[in-house]
Amino acid sequence: MAVAVHPGRILGREIEARSLSIREFAGAVGTTPAKISAVVGCKRGINAGLAIRLGRYFGNAPMFWMNLQSLYELALAEKQGEKRAA
Repeated sequence: MAVAVHPGRILGREIEARSLSIREFAGAVGTTPAKISAVVGCKRGINAGLAIRLGRYFGNAPMFWMNLQSLYELALAEKQGEKRAA
């Protein structure tokens, strides 16, 4: 079974490593602090639009962020399937 790591945890570490506030980072990527806060707080996932913004900011492919989200969702689905089978 895969370990479920919400992509918001990774994003939060990246923001912290750059000594940015949520507000500063949100402004830099062109979205609201509430959206970034929800992702970092693992209450919201990363969608395609945000993945594009993150890719531009960090200089990586938007697919990197989408893959993190997909892997997280798959791990959760596997975990749910195991609970139902037990």
